[in-house]
Amino acid sequence: MIGKKYENSSAPHIDRESELISADPLVTLGSIRSFVSGDPTGDRIRVRYFKRERDDALVAKVWFGPGAEGPPGHAHGGSIAAVLDEAMGATAWMLGHTGVIARLSVVFRRALPLDTNAVVEARITRKSGKRIWICGHLLAADGTAFAEARGLFITLHMRRFTEGDKRKTTTQRPD
Repeated sequence: MIGKKYENSSAPHIDRESELISADPLVTLGSIRSFVSGDPTGDRIRVRYFKRERDDALVAKVWFGPGAEGPPGHAHGGSIAAVLDEAMGATAWMLGHTGVIARLSVVFRRALPLDTNAVVEARITRKSGKRIWICGHLLAADGTAFAEARGLFITLHMRRFTEGDKRKTTTQRPD
């Protein structure tokens, strides 16, 4: 259950917010639910995506609640990395590049207090064949960086996601 102090979280102000267009960059995934942004009313992480037309950047308003706690009173580093991963991947998908992450590097600049409304900005920095490099930043409303990330994404045909992998695989459950 969400406590009262988390029910009315407001999103941070974003400079030039009038340039943003509401976006659903993961819509091509169909009914697949996102681990990061799949629960818009939960107590862990809430994300709303936008596209900034002038530079094709993805901008997201993100709230970290008590379900994302790592160190006492602060967001878990894994929740921060997951948000950056999804936002950077969503940037690729939003611009027509269906792919997955191959390498993710995150630099944590400062601890992110729970009940924080933050802003993520992500953009493609380079493309070469099937490889796409994307950078992302998780920022406070005043522009102070909580974390920065760089990722290498590999594009795959959409059928890999819709038909599944036809190769035979074995699955073992952990004890």
